[in-house]
Amino acid sequence: MIRAIYSINGTATTVYKALKIWEDYKKKKPNLIWIDIYLENHELGQEETLLLSESFKFHEMSIEDCLFPQYPKIEEFGNYVFAAVHGIQLKPHYFQEFEDSIYELDIFVGKGFVVTVHAEELFFLETLFEKQKQDRRLK
Repeated sequence: MIRAIYSINGTATTVYKALKIWEDYKKKKPNLIWIDIYLENHELGQEETLLLSESFKFHEMSIEDCLFPQYPKIEEFGNYVFAAVHGIQLKPHYFQEFEDSIYELDIFVGKGFVVTVHAEELFFLETLFEKQKQDRRLK
């Protein structure tokens, strides 16, 4: 699943198709766009792959790092920084299976964009995504 949110003139816009996301980014030129990619079955779909590799031109090793568990790291490339970070998603039933509560979030940050990639549903991202729609400071 892919989604994006950006704001122009105080209006938050959400988009759910990779091609539309890229068209909006190039045409409307928002100051900041956040693209969130949820990897179903730990695989990138064709649309997501094209967005990351052809549109944003992220290095193939960075994209590959999103598909397999990584140690936490930060790497700097010409037009972006890539980070693989780990965290613990706390929900009551996770305490029984602590190993399953650890997640990885991969982040691409560059001028005017943030791209997050993850293989698990991350509930705090849902909250951030919804709050972004209401945050007047970022509009």
